[in-house]
Amino acid sequence: MGNRYLIVTLLISSMIFLSCKEFRGEKLELNYKKGYVKILSEDYIIDSLVVRNHTNKYYIIGLVNKSKGDNVIYFNQINFNYTIYQDSLNYYCSKVSDINLPGLDVYIRKKGFLGSGQIENCTNMEYFNYNQIPCNVKIVDTIEALNPYK
Repeated sequence: MGNRYLIVTLLISSMIFLSCKEFRGEKLELNYKKGYVKILSEDYIIDSLVVRNHTNKYYIIGLVNKSKGDNVIYFNQINFNYTIYQDSLNYYCSKVSDINLPGLDVYIRKKGFLGSGQIENCTNMEYFNYNQIPCNVKIVDTIEALNPYK
């Protein structure tokens, strides 16, 4: 009886861990020179974006209605369908020398997907992390999703 339980547990665990083994993340364009973040696929929209350091969040923007959204977010323009929950970006950028472990986190969702990240379909939501913040830098870069967001 114990061996059967162990085998079933291992089987279920391996299915969960291997469910996204062929994950190929979407790509994101970071253009701090022009002040935006953009998904390079028309199949996804930006769910939320956070500018932070290791302890505080300084800029948080997220979708109001999960059935709507865009594939680009501008830092210094109005983004329809999005709400800014916290906007201390100018203050944060004025303290650049004091910033410890800066980061940008971006969560994207497949168009039409209204739920949260799920194991059975792990590419509905994806997660990006970047260690440069949009403060007085002119970075233009392309990054790939780190992993599916579950």
